[in-house]
Amino acid sequence: MGLVSLLDASVLFFGSELQDPSTHAKNSMPFLLAGNGGGLATNRYLKYEGQSHNDLLLAILRLFEDQRETFGDARFCNGVLGGIV
Repeated sequence: MGLVSLLDASVLFFGSELQDPSTHAKNSMPFLLAGNGGGLATNRYLKYEGQSHNDLLLAILRLFEDQRETFGDARFCNGVLGGIV
């Protein structure tokens, strides 16, 4: 069995509150996920149209077996974002 690094058991989420600070736009916001925690698949670029970042945060919670149905303001939750595992 090989060595296990901290990133093998973690998920690092990096993002911003705004896509374009000058206009306060919140469309097409980039996020970076790193690590293999919970089975996160790596070495990919994914693009989602019209999904709330709350759905991404729910998907991250599910990696660690958290079963809550919403994250943040429930009005912006459409369900767990698929495809990150």
